[in-house]
Amino acid sequence: MSMRNFDGSFWLLSALVLLTSCRGDPASHHSLGGGVSGDSPSSAREIEGGTAQSAFPVLPENVVVLRTGSFSAEAENRPWSGWWWPSNDARILKSLEKWDRARNRLRTTSLAAQFEEDELLDASALPWEGHCDAWAMAAIATQEPTVPVSWGGETFSVADQKALLVKAFEKVSGKTVVGSPFRGDRLSDYSEISPVAFHRVLQSELFEKERPFVLDKDPGIPVWNTPIWKAEVKVSMIQADEWLVTTWLWGADPWVEDLSGLGTRVIQLGYVYRLRGTPLPDGSLAVNEGEWVADEIGLIDSRVDHPDFVVLIPSPGEYQAESRNIWIDSALVRDLFAPDSRGLNASFSASSFIEE
Repeated sequence: MSMRNFDGSFWLLSALVLLTSCRGDPASHHSLGGGVSGDSPSSAREIEGGTAQSAFPVLPENVVVLRTGSFSAEAENRPWSGWWWPSNDARILKSLEKWDRARNRLRTTSLAAQFEEDELLDASALPWEGHCDAWAMAAIATQEPTVPVSWGGETFSVADQKALLVKAFEKVSGKTVVGSPFRGDRLSDYSEISPVAFHRVLQSELFEKERPFVLDKDPGIPVWNTPIWKAEVKVSMIQADEWLVTTWLWGADPWVEDLSGLGTRVIQLGYVYRLRGTPLPDGSLAVNEGEWVADEIGLIDSRVDHPDFVVLIPSPGEYQAESRNIWIDSALVRDLFAPDSRGLNASFSASSFIEE
């Protein structure tokens, strides 16, 4: 990851460990909300030239501490773009039919295409319903397929491989969602995710842990999971206890025209928010609340267009990925089409079945 400090001292966040997911069992969701949380003391720490120095008095755990300036961070691994496979897109059956034929030739019964058509494809699905969550996870967790692979008497194109990798990441354990997804009912909060929780995640995941994360890019009912790999942030002071933050995010876009296309189709997302708190003696701000706002030039209005929730990806080895299709062996898919997956260890080695 590269990190640049343009015109000020780095903004800070005290130690925070978060685990999340794109979708997942609601029981695994964890909403941080805004403000100061936790009751165990910890010292905020300042990162200067790669060394950590005690810079502030003891503060409650999870406090966001800001400094003015402009900063950027970029994860080492850039997610790849691929089709998000709407729930009613039957074109995926062609890739699954190849999978079935290959497995059957290797004397392993497989009815993945039939199961997908009978149990999972939904002709009445809403236009936004699909596999963007699985694609976002696969795009972060695996290296992008770039060449055809022959196996079991079939040649799997890049499009086939990406489709099967998406299927292989439909169910991922160990994820946690930060923020409450907006459902459009009276219990939903349109202002979620709070700016404070969002800023914590940005600092913790991208700036400190140097890894991408996933967010639903707006608070509407449709869910558009987007893997984020780069950020530029500007922090300025409005008054001593109220500061303005403008954040630009770089994400991978799944709206690809060529299913075998390579690389990352980039989408940029801009958000503006005010953070308020207690000024500290060294000129920084210990944040305890915030709100989404509009910028002064009318380009961004985060009061109506801000992230809905954020998904934090578990560390390598701390989760398992499975398919909703009972005939797809997710570990085998990863081993065949993404053998250099970013930290994932497949439980089955398929190298002996790959045809040169």
